[in-house]
Amino acid sequence: MALPEYSRVIYQKNPLAEVICQVRFPALLALENERPTAFWNRIRHQFPTMEVKESPVGIPVPLPPVSLPPDFANWLRNMKAYDFVSEDDLWTVSLSKDFLALTCRYYERWEGFKQRLLPALDAVQEIYQPPACQRIGLRYVDVIQPSSLGLMGTPWAELLSPPLVGELASSDIGADIEHVAREVVFRLNDGRESRVHMRHGLARLDGVDDLCYLIDSDFFTDQQMEWHDASRTLDEYNRYAGRLFRWCISDRLHAAMEPVGI
Repeated sequence: MALPEYSRVIYQKNPLAEVICQVRFPALLALENERPTAFWNRIRHQFPTMEVKESPVGIPVPLPPVSLPPDFANWLRNMKAYDFVSEDDLWTVSLSKDFLALTCRYYERWEGFKQRLLPALDAVQEIYQPPACQRIGLRYVDVIQPSSLGLMGTPWAELLSPPLVGELASSDIGADIEHVAREVVFRLNDGRESRVHMRHGLARLDGVDDLCYLIDSDFFTDQQMEWHDASRTLDEYNRYAGRLFRWCISDRLHAAMEPVGI
């Protein structure tokens, strides 16, 4: 995936609704039979509340929902996970017998995300000693709400890059389109068999009058790797994610979100 290089920025009007990192590993018997007390003690200063979830968070289920394969749907129903929640309820670490995930609902920058993620990854590795990572994923869910950016009524063709706009650019029917959704999978060509599964399209939010635009990008590899390679892989996915999002939007939308250079 050869995308242009862009200067790194932080948006003061941040479109990110959710960021999820998930690392899967071979099933651990210790996490099937006992509460992860030792793990919680390692991260408790950042995640003081523990909850048991029969349907775990951190699973990259597509947005908007699509039909799940029966075996994956059964796996979701039967899986138990422990959620460790931050005091402000904006961050959740989820741990099950075969994955660890970090979900963030107020994302500012990658360095802050890693400060929460790496201690949890280190704790899993040191306490339970899984032999390897079987899957690594990093998912960014951006929601563009024109009214919050002073862009109410602006055609999508002026806010999105031409490859994304499609029928929305039509002067005949664009203004009357109420739903459109697309999926595309790109190879990253990074030597790890990595891909990004991007879903994008119009979306409605509860309590919001105007149509929004969803850009949901899930970067992942199913190639097994050593634990010490996970952090470097996620750093690369973060860089790809910034370039992909900037490629998806116009200069006008970029400016409206008030970028600040890093």
